[in-house]
Amino acid sequence: MSADWKAAIRNDRAAKDEHFRTDPHSPIPSDERDGFDGLAYYRINGSHRFELDVDEYDDKEPVTVGTSTGGEKAYGGNDADH
Repeated sequence: MSADWKAAIRNDRAAKDEHFRTDPHSPIPSDERDGFDGLAYYRINGSHRFELDVDEYDDKEPVTVGTSTGGEKAYGGNDADH
C-alpha cells in the first residue's frame, strides 16, 4: 500500500461508489442510481492497520468452490489459470 494509505482507501471507496452509481452491472437498481450517494463506510482507523510479509507456498493446492449454478470450480494450484 502507498505511503499515504488513508488516501488510497478514500480513492478505492470513491471508485467503488462510482462503479455502483454508473456501471450497467451495478447491484444498485438502475432507477435508484441517480440518488445513490455512496456506501456507508466505517471511519478509517489506523489502529486496525498492520503490515506483514506474505510467503507464497511452492506447492499450491487448488481450492474447489461451489458455483451459483450448482457446479464446482477449482481455483489456485500450481497449474492455475486465474
